Amino acid sequence: MIFSPALPEGGDWLWVILVGLFYNLANLAYFYALKLEESTRVIPLYSLTNIFLPVLAAVFLGEIFGGRQYLGILLIIVGSFVIMARGSISSVVKNRAMGLMALSALSCSLGYVITKYLLSFYRYETVFGYTRFFTGFLGFFILMKYLKEIIRYFSSLKKRYIYLVTASEILNLGGGILMTISFSFWFVALAEAAASAQYIFLFLWVILFTRFKPSILSEELNRKIMVQKIISIILIIAGIYLVS
Repeated sequence: MIFSPALPEGGDWLWVILVGLFYNLANLAYFYALKLEESTRVIPLYSLTNIFLPVLAAVFLGEIFGGRQYLGILLIIVGSFVIMARGSISSVVKNRAMGLMALSALSCSLGYVITKYLLSFYRYETVFGYTRFFTGFLGFFILMKYLKEIIRYFSSLKKRYIYLVTASEILNLGGGILMTISFSFWFVALAEAAASAQYIFLFLWVILFTRFKPSILSEELNRKIMVQKIISIILIIAGIYLVS
């Protein structure tokens, strides 16, 4: 059951609410960043969590690793930036959304650390259920603030795109459950680092859509860019191997 009988006790409710606050702040900063820059320049900046999270996990959870793991995290960070960069890594680092995505990554990292703390006392079903409930509850007030804009946006979409957005959110929910499960038995910083494999799949989807559905998504994929992406994939795979 998502909401199991083992309810959070006492001050743990505060931690649950804080997770909801941090996740909403992370999402809000992310969406503002998307207003400033293209998604393909914003998404890789989520890799900033791999900078913040190992530090926070070491300070608050006592997660200290060996040189191999930290080298793996470094390779994943570099590879994640390169895989979506256009031209050079500096094109990602210098973009206008950098500050917002740093805030988003920091907020996510704080939420992950608190989630890991709660998993020391409660089952993952309880932690996921209640933290996501408060994420949705607090997010409702943000929704009300931007309701007219959201309605205007969805009214302009074709029905098939609404289906895609719905499917995306369902998959995102499933991914959140799997991440919480991984936090329950593995180091939170290493679990998040391993999750960077998503950028490999993202690149593969870009190739498929560019080739077969350019009306939905299309990117320039010349020889130079392909070599750049392949190098980044090798870095990410090597990094995941080192942290595992």
